[in-house]
Amino acid sequence: MNEKKLTFYIHDLDISDKAKGFLARVGLIKLIDFLKLDRDKLGDLRGITDDLYRELSSVIAHSDEIITHFIERSTRIAEILPKVQS
Repeated sequence: MNEKKLTFYIHDLDISDKAKGFLARVGLIKLIDFLKLDRDKLGDLRGITDDLYRELSSVIAHSDEIITHFIERSTRIAEILPKVQS
């Protein structure tokens, strides 16, 4: 079976614009790259504030649920896209 590789981006997350901007400034654009960080590495990022740390730690803590949501959304889109295109 040919499995499609999905890529999810930080800008698709339901997080504050401040958090999105911070992650972009430190070069984290893809969700998978961000999730490679553990909380210690997150705290070591230059310029991170306590509120950003809490918000982004929550994303890491709920990463399985977030990824599941994106996969389900992608599956739904793939199901309805042929109908919309025809």
